[in-house]
Amino acid sequence: MKQNQRLSKIEGKLSPRQAVISLIKKMHEYPGYAEYLDFLGSLPMTALPSQALMSQVRENAAKEAKARGLKGEAASKHVDLEMRDALFLFKLHEHVNEALLCRLEVWLYKMELLHEKHEIIVHLRAGRFLSTRRRKMPKGSVGDADRHFQKKQENFKKLARELLTELYAFEQAATQISRGFFCGEEVLFCDYALGLKTLTYDVEELVDRFNSGDDKLAGGTIDTLDIDEIRKEAALGATAKKEMIVDFAKGEVAMFVGDKRVASRLFAKWIHPQT
Repeated sequence: MKQNQRLSKIEGKLSPRQAVISLIKKMHEYPGYAEYLDFLGSLPMTALPSQALMSQVRENAAKEAKARGLKGEAASKHVDLEMRDALFLFKLHEHVNEALLCRLEVWLYKMELLHEKHEIIVHLRAGRFLSTRRRKMPKGSVGDADRHFQKKQENFKKLARELLTELYAFEQAATQISRGFFCGEEVLFCDYALGLKTLTYDVEELVDRFNSGDDKLAGGTIDTLDIDEIRKEAALGATAKKEMIVDFAKGEVAMFVGDKRVASRLFAKWIHPQT
């Protein structure tokens, strides 16, 4: 009991950022996001962790305002700002995980397509080698089989580059949010973090296999994929992804406090972007 009281006193001195990070660590103790949502579903609305978080921040802010000699409207403004900061961070963590959830199925589908395209290339590569040996094609000549083979390779490269760019961009965006808003604390639930890491590794491995294959054509060679270059190019997409997630969290806070004009502007920026 004394230990719990002591911990309560320590938590009672946390800033809004520290309070949210403390809550996130507890949330991430669950095996995954689905398990955490199941836990939330078993609780009454008044017992939700977000409710406890906001009560804690409100109480802490009121004590801080009193200690600083703030009164009346100044004290209320201080409490409101602290609560808005906490709510924003809480929603930001939520939106990062929701954003990954929304894209994960698409990425897995693209990965299946990439596997299929690679298998086709492997079979064509073997068949083309045997066919070339039988026909003894002159050096430098390009036949229909070569053109078909090259087209399949280009299709693989296009999809692989697209998928890796999306994965790297999200990975970098999540890292930027983690470092910029949560003092480096992991923002993804453990199953999502592992899933993103595993999927990225699998795509990289497939690209390595593609790069290390016999890519020589009768009429020349085909360029391989440069993973490091793709990772660098994904930086622009990462910045945009981060800004979108942050704006949606800000928009939700604006809606919560009744500022619909600001919320609409933030949402419209990404839902109906200006061309």
